[in-house]
Amino acid sequence: MFKKIVDWVYHTYTKEGKIELNSKLMKEISNDADIIEKLEIMGIKTKKSKENLSDTLNVVTKELYDIAIKAPRVKIDDAELKVSDTKRYLECSTKYLNERTANDNADKKNDENI
Repeated sequence: MFKKIVDWVYHTYTKEGKIELNSKLMKEISNDADIIEKLEIMGIKTKKSKENLSDTLNVVTKELYDIAIKAPRVKIDDAELKVSDTKRYLECSTKYLNERTANDNADKKNDENI
């Protein structure tokens, strides 16, 4: 059960897990397409199966697109591709609070009382 939980977390919350799952789904879609082709040769109607496979392919490719668009850069072999405008990802900046010691806080209170 623990392994299933770890697998679920990996595939749900990591980019690598999502890509791995997407790859597995694409292989299954390809296998299904091969089966449909063989069934058609045998004269078996596959209209509904083709529609289902098409819908599934659209969902899986949309998920892959969403993964890619969230990453400002994608590296394939040695080539690095810019997927989207990185300015969109630079909007968030880290803010730091000024450190105050207990003496600083006491000094501030004394200044306010004067």
